[in-house]
Amino acid sequence: MHGGLHVCVPSNSICLSFELLDIDLGRYVSGRSRTRCLTVAEVRPILHQVTTALFHLKSLGIIHCDVKPENILCVDRRQQPLQVKLADFGLARVAYNFNPAIPAQTLCYRAPEVLVGRNYNEAIDMWSLGATAAGLVLGSPLYLVKNEYDALRAIIKTQGQLSDQLLDQGSLTEYYFRQTGCRPVQKLITLNMLHLDPKERVEPLQALLHGFFTEDTPSGPDPSTPLGKD
Repeated sequence: MHGGLHVCVPSNSICLSFELLDIDLGRYVSGRSRTRCLTVAEVRPILHQVTTALFHLKSLGIIHCDVKPENILCVDRRQQPLQVKLADFGLARVAYNFNPAIPAQTLCYRAPEVLVGRNYNEAIDMWSLGATAAGLVLGSPLYLVKNEYDALRAIIKTQGQLSDQLLDQGSLTEYYFRQTGCRPVQKLITLNMLHLDPKERVEPLQALLHGFFTEDTPSGPDPSTPLGKD
């Protein structure tokens, strides 16, 4: 039934009939004759429509789990601005009741919290949409990778080091990071001792009051007390 959903039950099987849609967004872009990428002006209405779809999914407590160009279908490729619809809910799940160990998201569009094995929510769909939008403008996936390790490395290269909180909560973190590697250095960077601007570099008293020293360090004398006085 065009414009809606029709359900029929022939011979103990459930059939869902949706409106007939055009090609997916990936094929639409790759089939362009002049350039295989979109302008920001062309991406904007697409992004708005899919974001609206994700807004409604979030209000229902549903995670799509596989947002990518191949799952965004054009209503009519000849129509401008392009009208699209989010499709393929084969990996979708209820946000408050699912097993995070079940695979989610296509690798090139996989959020960092999924990669490190941390519990996730609807925010992973926004990550995938952001990666999709960037790929449409660039003409190729933002993170064109073949495995999870390369995906994390590409994300860190472009987005910066993952937070300690995210890494500490990830069940797979130990497979990709070593405790003696970049994480301790990242802690020193957040302490601002290595800030490039000397005006922004942490002062001694500020450093002593920083959470970096209060994690596992026994309490010492009050740093604000002048030396040589009781």
